[in-house]
Amino acid sequence: MSTQAENLPEGGSPRPTDNADLHLCIFTAIIAAGLYAGASVLPPPTFDPLGSAAVPKAVAVVLAGLALLVLMPYVRQRRQSEATGQASLQGAANGAGIVLLALLYTGVLDFRIVPFWLATLLFIPAAGAIIRPERSVLIVNLIIGLILGVGGQWIFTKFFYMDLPV
Repeated sequence: MSTQAENLPEGGSPRPTDNADLHLCIFTAIIAAGLYAGASVLPPPTFDPLGSAAVPKAVAVVLAGLALLVLMPYVRQRRQSEATGQASLQGAANGAGIVLLALLYTGVLDFRIVPFWLATLLFIPAAGAIIRPERSVLIVNLIIGLILGVGGQWIFTKFFYMDLPV
């Protein structure tokens, strides 16, 4: 029986299996840049010492940092695979699928076709199935989707008093 540590490459971190990580990193970096740019145009604070732009800017920096962390093993693997001539379109298909699914999720919420909790409950397992289509992962993603959907609906409507699609 092998342990997880024995299956790791020499660097000690797991290698991405396809280009999905690259596409996710690029997408995350674009979102982080947009978030930072949007926060930069907020008016300066009058009473709050940090201002309303501090949290969005911090989130953007964290997102960009996490994207870089995920990207580093990919770059190492890419250099090695270029030497052997390996290429895969599966990662590009996965990335495109996630982007299209995210656009569909946003559209469904924007046009109020289904409630937020149901759209989230369906989105999380669907995204997980695109990335890693395994039965055990689907069950975990269904549970996460249920928690995020119902919990998010409750937090947004009862705590933040936001009007969500119902």
